[in-house]
Amino acid sequence: MNEETIVTALKKWNFWEKDWDTGIERKEYLNAMPIEDDTVVVIEGPRRAGKTYIMRQVIKKLIKKGISPLNILFINLEDPQLLCRNSTDLSHIFDVYRRVFNSQGRIFVFLDEVHTVKDWHSWVHVAREQGIKIFLSGSNASLISSDYSSLLTGRYIPLKVLPLSFREYLLFKNIEISSAEDFLREQETVERLAKEYLESGGFPEAVSMEEEHRTMWLQQRFEDVILKDVASRLGIRKHFELRLLALFLLSHVGSTYTYKSLETYLEGKISNDTIQKYVNAMKDAFLFFEVNKFVPRLREIIRSERKAYSVDHGVVRAAAFGISELKGKLLENAVFLELKRRLHFHPAADIFYWKDVTGKETDFVVIERGRVLKAVQVSLDAFSPRTMEREEAGLSSAVRHLKPEQSLIITLSGREKSKKFPVISFARWALDLL
Repeated sequence: MNEETIVTALKKWNFWEKDWDTGIERKEYLNAMPIEDDTVVVIEGPRRAGKTYIMRQVIKKLIKKGISPLNILFINLEDPQLLCRNSTDLSHIFDVYRRVFNSQGRIFVFLDEVHTVKDWHSWVHVAREQGIKIFLSGSNASLISSDYSSLLTGRYIPLKVLPLSFREYLLFKNIEISSAEDFLREQETVERLAKEYLESGGFPEAVSMEEEHRTMWLQQRFEDVILKDVASRLGIRKHFELRLLALFLLSHVGSTYTYKSLETYLEGKISNDTIQKYVNAMKDAFLFFEVNKFVPRLREIIRSERKAYSVDHGVVRAAAFGISELKGKLLENAVFLELKRRLHFHPAADIFYWKDVTGKETDFVVIERGRVLKAVQVSLDAFSPRTMEREEAGLSSAVRHLKPEQSLIITLSGREKSKKFPVISFARWALDLL
């Protein structure tokens, strides 16, 4: 790479000659991010979830605090003009930047999609020792964590970015709900948008699209993850079984399975070990999360049935087969993702499901250091006495055995009545208006 090519490529992405669109502020992430200390900020999450925009928002914040734009370097590591393949290339790009712009004072470096660069951590380690403030983003949890964990133990802040929460979705629709009074004033609109949110999901780019275009865009996101982030990483050239496995999990969000049952579904065409490898790669690529059954012993947890939830319920609706008849699963997926967001700053906490010996089940239990914080039952609607009795029975079992500090039933409307537990609408609960 010659100097002129590098400078031209860098000018495309930086704030040196133009003011980039930074989108709607995602304050939850910005407020959690130390921007001037010496820690390395690691932003992880699925492709197109908004990591680049969050980086731009941090850059804008730094400029407002008086940092010169020339002291801020943003490198798009997927830019084909840069051909940044390893830490040597990365070092060369940075040296050209320093030589051409001769910036004085502290430098702030943003490396977007850093996992695409071999041995990137070697450069980051040296740069950090030189006092450079570094922000990283990546779309593969395994490649990032395995590389930086040993070098940066205690010196990095991990930040997992998910698609929009319902509160953020409303902001993208120009509606801000800060209180119960706001909710009551906008209740009809908010409840309508809650239904739309379940179907459209939370990928920022998809929010303003018409349904047909959005469906195609979400389907393409699914295919991109399978081909670019999973198959290419594992060196898979025949994608049929991998794609079939992913579609099965996507179409059965919230349903129990074992790796043995997945092997049976695939008619033994791939082994149990290969299935586990595929599922782990899809988790690393932020396509799915797995939820284990809560049982007292670790060995039993490993052997028990598990459930998968998608990183975005919009992808479920767009790409899965038969999911249009299972809108309750979209709601369940959305509740899981919101629980996941709320636990981000509680690294000792985890989400499980509960099922007793008689088959009574609770969708989610949240446990932190042995404390059962909450038990949550999700139902699209529970107006039928039979449905409400089933939901109450499952939740009662969890309460009796686990004694959670909080227990509740979440439905779409929240207008159902239970004699045993509080019932709240998804919209109210997602906006934290209990």
